[in-house]
Amino acid sequence: DVGGNKVPSDFPKTVPLVKGDVVFGARVKGDKGDTVWNVTIKASATTTFADIKSEFEGAGFETGDIAGQTDDAGTATFTNGTYSAAVVFAKSDKGDRVANYTVTNITK
Repeated sequence: DVGGNKVPSDFPKTVPLVKGDVVFGARVKGDKGDTVWNVTIKASATTTFADIKSEFEGAGFETGDIAGQTDDAGTATFTNGTYSAAVVFAKSDKGDRVANYTVTNITK
């Protein structure tokens, strides 16, 4: 299920997504029951990286590595024991704020 401008129907409900317009959504299933989802969202002009981090922490995720965190950009990983998420957030030259989420289920 690659491509489209909506969140995949089986995207984990426990993974918080910033409000905004979905630009891209995809799902890839592996042969061992693992799944990878990728969602890109054009967020509101007031969204900050701290907002995204706060949403994950409020949903019970632990914050892992953080790189280059500012209000306008940042990259971080989050885990909750079931899912792992890598989030890249950036402000474009046009002023758009875009968040990209790559989420995997953690197989045991």
